[in-house]
Amino acid sequence: MIEFAKFSTENAEKDEAVGIAIRQLIGSADLNAYATFIAAGKKVGCHGHGNGDEWYIILSGEGEIWTGDIISGTVNDIKSETFTKGCIFCIHQNTAHQLKARSDVELIFLCPDAHLTHDRVGFNDLCQ
Repeated sequence: MIEFAKFSTENAEKDEAVGIAIRQLIGSADLNAYATFIAAGKKVGCHGHGNGDEWYIILSGEGEIWTGDIISGTVNDIKSETFTKGCIFCIHQNTAHQLKARSDVELIFLCPDAHLTHDRVGFNDLCQ
């Protein structure tokens, strides 16, 4: 069996915890695919997850991803990387992460359902 979805942010729901609107494209008990849009100059609120990885697929635009290791509830070893259309990256568990758009960004992210419900901890901004 195959499940097929086309990227669309139509009817996306606001995720107040991180400040973006997301739309579920495909869902299962273990992994879900979501579409989102980040306007130029905007950012996703810094957060991390204790269980499971989160994959990002950049469909358009460019920006930066800021990350840091979560150790005893604090963020350490902060780094940033530039991303552009076509980039794919994985954020491992216990990694604080925050995206900032330089231009309008469309992306798909894949993660367990828990990342949007009970397995998410917010942190202060990492972006400069």
